[in-house]
Amino acid sequence: MNSFSNFVIDSTANKTTLCTISEVEFVGNIVELPPESQSLIEMQNPAKIHIRSQSFRTSTNNLPGGSGTGLYDLLIGTRVSSLKSLFIACSPANAIEGKSAGVNPNLTQGTCLVLGGQSYPQRTINPSYHPADAFLCLQKSIGALNMVNYNGSISKPAYYTSSTATGLMMAYNTTLANCITNPNQFFLGFDVESISHKGGLLSGLNVNGSPSFFRAQVDSALAALQSHTFYFFRFS
Repeated sequence: MNSFSNFVIDSTANKTTLCTISEVEFVGNIVELPPESQSLIEMQNPAKIHIRSQSFRTSTNNLPGGSGTGLYDLLIGTRVSSLKSLFIACSPANAIEGKSAGVNPNLTQGTCLVLGGQSYPQRTINPSYHPADAFLCLQKSIGALNMVNYNGSISKPAYYTSSTATGLMMAYNTTLANCITNPNQFFLGFDVESISHKGGLLSGLNVNGSPSFFRAQVDSALAALQSHTFYFFRFS
């Protein structure tokens, strides 16, 4: 298991030292085919049968504390043949949630993904001054757009959190007292799944042939002396 300090915020009185996992259950699906159909599949695939599934990969990058206004293309270090969505979390070194924090690094208009030389979305987002558009992209990336049951649990004050007070955003929290009522929960999500299923079950975007970047259009200098680590989560 990951270190508790990476995802648990402890008070000084009660430290988390032990975790017990019990009543583990495996849940799976079995697909049974008639003998005739199974034989046809085995004839067409004599060596092995490939079953497509959902998978994810992670990578990181960072900006030094105090990085000023400007355009930063951050390399996303993995390549996949069917990218469906990508999520980004940015964590300043002194955020109270540690590596689990989500803070807007003062992003403004021009922020997007650059995949195969193309911008996604083509109409770039402006998180600091139009955070509702960024939140809409996040909802779309998890299939929650206009669905009441899957709208998440991020409050408006928690989402409106940035490296320094910028636009409509307030500076992020570094103390336990403030985190209880106003945690750092700014996250970005991008849906890049193809509507036309060009490759059958491979309905995502093929980004194997060229490097991918997160284009961070920073509006004002990041919090001084605090390195900002970007965590990229690719679903394919």
